[in-house]
Amino acid sequence: MYPIFETERLVLRPLQEGDLDNMFKIVSDPTVIAGMEWELINDLSVYKKEFIEQVNSGAYWSIRKKKGDNFIGFFILLNYIDKKKYKVKYSQLCTALLPKYWSKGFCTEVTKKYCILHFWELERHGFVQINSVQTLLLAKFCKNVDLTTMQLTK
Repeated sequence: MYPIFETERLVLRPLQEGDLDNMFKIVSDPTVIAGMEWELINDLSVYKKEFIEQVNSGAYWSIRKKKGDNFIGFFILLNYIDKKKYKVKYSQLCTALLPKYWSKGFCTEVTKKYCILHFWELERHGFVQINSVQTLLLAKFCKNVDLTTMQLTK
């Protein structure tokens, strides 16, 4: 099971089947999709099949406000594979929010928390070794981080 993340204002949990209607609000909103590489989806029945695949992939998280448990968006980690070397060539973190939640710092909050936990977990399990340059970049990006608990500090 994929972990649940929490930030000061948000709960980030793996996408669940009950999130279908909320996810459809995002993928069918031309304002949100305008900045994405995805096509606008206007038919809920067409999206439902794709949504089930998204839930089963474990790569999608819903973003919810702690107060009221309101769905505000989702994020996904997309891995692009080098098919010749059978390795991840690069990864892309994508965050999509309903427009009324734009410009409130939620994307930054999600990205910081995910990056801290992701790199810490990968290094802890020996999948990557974070070198001094990566540590400096991560530290610059996440200025206020307690590295022993991986929590953002004020």
